[in-house]
Amino acid sequence: EILSRTEHDIYLSDNGPNFIEPLTNPSKDIKAALKGFGEKHWEAQFNASNTIRRALRHHQSEITTSTLNSIMEKLSLASDSLRSQVAKNALLALTDLFSYRPYLQNGQIGDAEITQSYSKLLKKAADTNQFLSIEASAALSNLVANTPYAKSIQQLNTFYEEKSVNMRK
Repeated sequence: EILSRTEHDIYLSDNGPNFIEPLTNPSKDIKAALKGFGEKHWEAQFNASNTIRRALRHHQSEITTSTLNSIMEKLSLASDSLRSQVAKNALLALTDLFSYRPYLQNGQIGDAEITQSYSKLLKKAADTNQFLSIEASAALSNLVANTPYAKSIQQLNTFYEEKSVNMRK
């Protein structure tokens, strides 16, 4: 289900079921999280995704275009992790990222990143691993809802003739 921005804010409010605490020092915490994705231990990568989710939900003004590009790159890599908890958490963060319309409609996320995100999320959503495919579908729903319609149609059309039945669904 795709939520409007107002419904989304209520859903994430203090009373909402998915409330995540704001960061105490957003700029410092975001930098530390970006470094955390490079750690060998999966817990550090998992926590890095959590920190990014907190920043995306509560501190959008702290996230510059260059930081956003780094976040997209790190989350994209983490979503391919063999550790399913890390991959799922990265997909949850991508869901949060794509729920914030200005990132997608004001050019903060470039066309190449959007194209790559469509491709990755469609493949993940078609995966037989339900644990990950559900989260990928949610991220894809937000991406489609908040990307200009012409761009969404263009991206989705490229997968229309895909041989994989799951991808065409």
